[in-house]
Amino acid sequence: MIDSAHRNRAVLLLLTLSLLFVLIIAELQFSYYPQSGRKILSISIELKGVWQDQIETLITNPLESNLLRMNHVKKMISRSEDEQSQITLFLDDDANLGKCYLELREILDRMDFPERTQKPRISKNDNNALPVFILQTEYGLTEEKVESLFKQVKGVGQIDVSVVPKKDVNIQVKQDMLHSINLTTGEMAQILNRENLPGCLEIQGQKLLLLDFRYSSIDDFYKQQITRGMCMGDISEIVLSDAIQPIQSRVNGEEKPMVWIKESGDANTISLCRQLRSIRTQLGRTQILYDKGMLIEQALKEILQILIFSLISVMGITFLLLGDIKSSIILCLNIPFSLSGTLALFRIFGWEIDVLVLAGLALSTGLIIDSGVIYLERGRSRSFRPIIFSLISTLLVFTSFLFAPYEVKIQNSGLIGALCFSLILSVFYILIIMNGILQIKNPGRKQSRRKLLEGLFIPLFNFRYISCIALFILFIICILSIQNITVTQEFPLPDPSLHFSIEYPAGVGKNKIIEELSFFEEELSHLNDAEFYTSSYRDEKANFHIRLKDERQRNDLIQKIRRTLSGIEGFLYFQSRDNGAESVISLEGYDRSVLYAMASDLAKSFHLITGNPVIQHYKKQPSLVLLTPKIERFEAGSLSPGQLASILDLHLNRPVLGKWFPPGLKQMDQRVYDVHIFDPDDKEMSLQDLKRFRVPNNTVEPLISFTDFSDEKAYGVIYHENGLRSLSFSLLHRADAQTGQLKNLSQTIQQVLNQNPLPEGIKMKWGENERAQQHYIRGLFKSLFISLMLLLLLLFFLYESFFLPLYLFSQILLCHLVSLAALKISGMPLSSPVFFSLILNTGLLINNGLVIFGDYSKKKPSYTEVIERIKLCSPTLVIAGLTTLAGLIPLFFRPYESGGMLPALSLTVSSGLLFSLILQLVSIPLFFNQKD
Repeated sequence: MIDSAHRNRAVLLLLTLSLLFVLIIAELQFSYYPQSGRKILSISIELKGVWQDQIETLITNPLESNLLRMNHVKKMISRSEDEQSQITLFLDDDANLGKCYLELREILDRMDFPERTQKPRISKNDNNALPVFILQTEYGLTEEKVESLFKQVKGVGQIDVSVVPKKDVNIQVKQDMLHSINLTTGEMAQILNRENLPGCLEIQGQKLLLLDFRYSSIDDFYKQQITRGMCMGDISEIVLSDAIQPIQSRVNGEEKPMVWIKESGDANTISLCRQLRSIRTQLGRTQILYDKGMLIEQALKEILQILIFSLISVMGITFLLLGDIKSSIILCLNIPFSLSGTLALFRIFGWEIDVLVLAGLALSTGLIIDSGVIYLERGRSRSFRPIIFSLISTLLVFTSFLFAPYEVKIQNSGLIGALCFSLILSVFYILIIMNGILQIKNPGRKQSRRKLLEGLFIPLFNFRYISCIALFILFIICILSIQNITVTQEFPLPDPSLHFSIEYPAGVGKNKIIEELSFFEEELSHLNDAEFYTSSYRDEKANFHIRLKDERQRNDLIQKIRRTLSGIEGFLYFQSRDNGAESVISLEGYDRSVLYAMASDLAKSFHLITGNPVIQHYKKQPSLVLLTPKIERFEAGSLSPGQLASILDLHLNRPVLGKWFPPGLKQMDQRVYDVHIFDPDDKEMSLQDLKRFRVPNNTVEPLISFTDFSDEKAYGVIYHENGLRSLSFSLLHRADAQTGQLKNLSQTIQQVLNQNPLPEGIKMKWGENERAQQHYIRGLFKSLFISLMLLLLLLFFLYESFFLPLYLFSQILLCHLVSLAALKISGMPLSSPVFFSLILNTGLLINNGLVIFGDYSKKKPSYTEVIERIKLCSPTLVIAGLTTLAGLIPLFFRPYESGGMLPALSLTVSSGLLFSLILQLVSIPLFFNQKD
């Protein structure tokens, strides 16, 4: 009999803890999938007027030699191109991104770059990553205003803007006019830059008087005096004109200003997108075209609904089977208590709630009830040992993840934490709180229910040989069915969008790309499968984003796009390719000409042998014209090679020679105008025109008299991997040819190398991604094997004999085979959550054995004793099994929201538990002889 004081203390403890849990979980962080391997730092450094070979020598090589000594850098790639060096650092999964950022900043501060080097830009993201937020804005916004608004948001990694074209100040002046007043274009730019600046004047040694000499309008440019009695307006025409747009964007074929935002590696996507949604109103009328954070929130809401439905199902089954409303209510209160406590612990530890955590909570709804059912059916004294050792076995098998690769730990840590916390709290509730509230008057009191189950199961014990044959046939079927089962490492976010790009060869301009793809834009505008589409163009590349009406049309649309774009010059690249759909092959060497020639030959051979497409990760530029100065001509005259280069730059490129910051504007709206000074008669030149170009000098001679002209091969961007020059390309695979991919790739490479032997100084690297996947899979199998061994040791410890541990252990192995066969038949791949489910089953599947054989520690029970235990425990086993299945089955019917993850997890656990219950009864006549 429970006294009222004991009951009151238990109720008070329950209410206090529940209130505390609710207060703690008020602010939880959510994400979709545990991210690993995305800790990236990117550095971009500009040095104007320097080509790629000099960029490599002056910027890339010195910086790489220092970066290779950084902690936690597992891979480094770089590209040295004209006037710019870009380096990307891939960090270890356990690296602290913030500390690595500070270490990188210190290294850059210590570097001694050339004088004209721009300040390095560092971002915590991959330059090739997809944006998480795409926004259409209104006309009239400036790039500076958009960037300054969004840069203040924590988690923003990179911002690309396509707004109203910026205005440039173009000063058109005739060269002969400049010659007449003995002035050069550079000297004219110096006058502007000297006069168009704010200054200050000290008054009485105390105060400073600000003197703002900046031009307030174009009229001030006209009034600027350049020589005595002559203003700039006297010799030039000054106009404000649109600057060249690096990006041109469209929505449904109509040109619109847009913003693309990428997240940093340590950002929470949901939190970032919420902040972006809230501040976008400061830009006026805007329209969100893509919001990854909203997609994640919608998916999590759907999964949360599944969790609630699972909870209701478990409660309904519990009420139906127990037949006692009071006991059922007190038992079911364990579910919200344990789940809220688990969420509170996640909040305390600062962990995010993702789809795997919610899946773990859904699993827990049925498992939480199991121990309570055992307690109600058998009483405290007879249920204590099964409950405690069931908890120990479940927690013990999860220690196998301590030996798994870091990526596997990261992916499963939330799932393990959710399950372990909820099970521990549920046992606490049962043994402390429920034990103080509920009095068990008659454990196992439903005699009619027990007789019904006896009538169902006891006759099975008489069919020994039939059971043996059935189990053997089932074993063979499972072994045959699980062959060639596929493996995946992560599940995609449900996204009704299709992202793809078209890469063009080096030197192909934006306007040419727009012209070639105009027919494709016309086709997209009549596409019935799309709500809308966006496109953006820049030199050498076009990006497309299509919002689908129906996700099921994705594959058909991809094939349609492939057919439509089959004849274009560029290469079509879908960002949504499956993992393992390509193999990256890279070459390392110093001689660029040999590298490019070898890469080209190998790519052709791979295509001919396999018949699969090959994607080149490099761009080969057309041949350049090399101008070699005639030293004797420069020594005789007043012109230097550097001056000649500046003259050609002015006439061919119209470079920026100054900046104009108009005064009196608000900081958010302040515009910066680039100033160009050029001869309006200058136009694009052919090679012959360039040779005849008159160099402004005392004699005004043609350029060919100062230099020799010759063709030189140009190989474009210089690529490095871990400090070595390299080139790489990808060999795409067919979807049906990915099994045994590493072995097949090895055979193909050997066949290619027999036809194209590598020259001296060239090395080939391949299979890095495949070996990483194999390491990942081996880590999962290793964790599963360790969990099985740990459980076997626990069984030997509990029973101190060989028969019962081996008997129960063999059932676990067969149940795992059944789960794998169910996955294969349903077409679901092996994944990290599936391996987690198998490891979880390793701990759960012995629960039935612990309930039945909990009192036999040193001897094999007789057939009669086993039958009596089955009669006594069958209600407990059936109710516990049905409540667990009630929590799992709802997960199976909503595959889209979790990218197929929840159905795989549900099927693995439920098939294992259901077969375990059947096997526990069917296997009795095989191992326990009635004659004994």
